[in-house]
Amino acid sequence: MKWSQINTPHFRLIFPNELGNTAQKTANTLETVYQPVGNTLKAYPKKISVILQNQTTVSNGFVTLLPRRTEFFITPPQDYTLLGTNNWLNILAVHEFRHVVQNQKALTGWTKAFQRIFGNNGQSLISFLAVPNWFWEGDAVGTETVLTPSGRGRIPTFDMAYRANLLSKEPYSYAKAACGSFKDFVPNHYVNGYLLTTYTKTRFGADAWEKILQGTYQFPFYPFSFSNNIKKQTGLTTEKLYGETISYFKNTWQKEIDQIEETAVNPLKTSENKYFTNYQYPQILPDGRILALKSGLSDIQQFVILDKEQNEEKLFDLGILNDAGMLSAAGTNRLGRKHF
Repeated sequence: MKWSQINTPHFRLIFPNELGNTAQKTANTLETVYQPVGNTLKAYPKKISVILQNQTTVSNGFVTLLPRRTEFFITPPQDYTLLGTNNWLNILAVHEFRHVVQNQKALTGWTKAFQRIFGNNGQSLISFLAVPNWFWEGDAVGTETVLTPSGRGRIPTFDMAYRANLLSKEPYSYAKAACGSFKDFVPNHYVNGYLLTTYTKTRFGADAWEKILQGTYQFPFYPFSFSNNIKKQTGLTTEKLYGETISYFKNTWQKEIDQIEETAVNPLKTSENKYFTNYQYPQILPDGRILALKSGLSDIQQFVILDKEQNEEKLFDLGILNDAGMLSAAGTNRLGRKHF
């Protein structure tokens, strides 16, 4: 492959030659969002390399300090729950650049001293030990939601599991919500972090996290530096901030539920399982049975068919699945079995 580059005031885009037009648009987008993405943290990063990758079907992107760069996998996802109505590269530009801004914000106090002595290795070690992962991703999701027409914060399926948990059972403790569980289904740190960071900005101001991070990185060696600075800025411990957050969203979602008039349906009963089990993308077959993708804490991904008597037939286990966020079924084979 032959590569080219585009240099702008704040970015160096590196890309395969055939991506010239895409690179030009991405460079323009990145320069456009440079200041808005950095405003609430008051951090404006020095020039960074952005590598556009097109030799993959994985839709993703990442930022790293080892060495300092960001990479965009430009193949758009088929799953609307990730993309919404956004252009894929636009949302990558906002979300991933917010991570670059977060890294820049860390360059203060002892963290900056470590970076000067040990390079990006020192900064990386302190940054990710001092600040929990729910902040990194939750804050980035919040930024993509505010600065784009869509963003995951506007997509109902993004927090669907969280809503279901809060409206059907007692909320989990902060420790369980932050660390996960092998017994119960706990929504990931993207969702938990988005709710926590968004509530904090809404109640205590858009610059609340800038002040929290500033204090945290001044002396990050103390194990509770992040929590102490949350309390300093909000008057709440991390656990109480979490409690207020879930109480706020639970009340908000309950009011929305109360305004909905539901049509009575016969619920589909699935096999008994004491662990969380997920049935996704149901497709009704001609004989009335339902094809679905089953997964959970005690099941690897598999295709199953559920009949009207609630009996479940396992078709086969899946290997690595590039989840498109949907499933379709059509036609029958010589044995009368449904293709999908």
